[in-house]
Amino acid sequence: MLTDRQFSVFESFTKAFACLFDGRIILRILLPFIIAGIICLILLFATWGPGIELFESLLQSLGWLSVALLKLQEWMGMALVGFLAGLIFLFLVFIFFYFVILILTSLILVPLLLPVIEEKYYHHLKKSPLQKSVNKMIFMASIINTIKFSFIYLFWLLVSLPFFLLPGAQLLISFFLNSYLVKSLFPMDVFMDYVSREEFLQIKEKYNSEFWQLSFLNNSLLYIPILNLIAPVVMALSFSIYCLGLVSHLRK
Repeated sequence: MLTDRQFSVFESFTKAFACLFDGRIILRILLPFIIAGIICLILLFATWGPGIELFESLLQSLGWLSVALLKLQEWMGMALVGFLAGLIFLFLVFIFFYFVILILTSLILVPLLLPVIEEKYYHHLKKSPLQKSVNKMIFMASIINTIKFSFIYLFWLLVSLPFFLLPGAQLLISFFLNSYLVKSLFPMDVFMDYVSREEFLQIKEKYNSEFWQLSFLNNSLLYIPILNLIAPVVMALSFSIYCLGLVSHLRK
């Protein structure tokens, strides 16, 4: 139990990996992945044909670039335009899958993990009595917060679609958008049972740069094979550890 200090951003990130070996945490991480997997498999099978056709038509309407692609396709003797359309569509499905995972992690996994993290590192921490009495209102606020930032995320994703044709732009766009979504959702999901709205706004303003840092650290896992599979869980754990540490520091 740690009561004399809060974890730093990097310490919270590394502690999250150690928590993965806790049996109580392993049991809690399965549900969001199962639900997101089912949703995205249904989406993939239902939209594969129309999705490929849509991106093929977009690639064929790019003026001189489409002419170059068609000539290259003829020279190579393969359906290059269809291949590129498939790659773009798969990348978008992956982004959507990750988006669904983040939302489910925020709404389902974080509340399930908080009691474990509290027991593991912050036994002394108590939830606010005021917060307990308005728990339903707080949950609705979390839902509204999730819907709000999800729409912002999807809006900027749609606006940035033309840039997906530029090499490397897909990675940068998805990295920044995912980081924005994570730092917007996860802190509130952790804090909502422990601090008042006024305290939350003060913490958010004071530690906004740290939330960005933690979000960037976690989203960098997406580009590391194997580790990208556990990235959402590490995010939930690291934000839980860090944010409860801030609450602990606030209560001193």
